[in-house]
Amino acid sequence: MKMLTMAAVVITAAVIFLREWPRVGKEKAKERATFLMLLGLGVLLAFFLWRFPRMPGPTDLVEAMFHSMAAALGL
Repeated sequence: MKMLTMAAVVITAAVIFLREWPRVGKEKAKERATFLMLLGLGVLLAFFLWRFPRMPGPTDLVEAMFHSMAAALGL
């Protein structure tokens, strides 16, 4: 079942790529690089969350950063 989920993520990313890539102008190299980077990071994050489901998320990082500061300020 988990392999089916990962296959769905890859297929969805491929459909997004095929639909959006022609819309980004050929002269816009930075936009194309940004699009590829964000799409790749999304697929990579989906893979890591699939492989390691108990991995802490971004909110856990923010909470860890500000928890000690809030304790020091008495909040």
